[in-house]
Amino acid sequence: MTKSKYGKNPLLSAKAVKGSLVGAAHGSMVAELRDAETNMGIGGELITFSVASSGEDFGQATTNRMGEARLDSGSNILDVQLMAEAASSGYMVNYAGNEKYNPASAKGTFVVSLG
Repeated sequence: MTKSKYGKNPLLSAKAVKGSLVGAAHGSMVAELRDAETNMGIGGELITFSVASSGEDFGQATTNRMGEARLDSGSNILDVQLMAEAASSGYMVNYAGNEKYNPASAKGTFVVSLG
């Protein structure tokens, strides 16, 4: 791994999550941020969640001590059409980096149900 002006390259992943388009569209998105060398979670870092195709923000969440950040899209999206777009294109998670870690991004998918 190469180092940049920030330092280490972290591992950022976005999990495939179940979502529903019935009633209020919702789905709980999950990102995981880890140190690539130690595989330990990186806590206290801000992760931005967005629609993969349009870049429209779902919102942000801070990683816990295990490096996991969760965002329930239902609490942030009232537009069922936008949720349907996200269901087909997936979602992106972005980490801006800090003085120790480089920026990173990853793509996650929704497994959509009608109920």
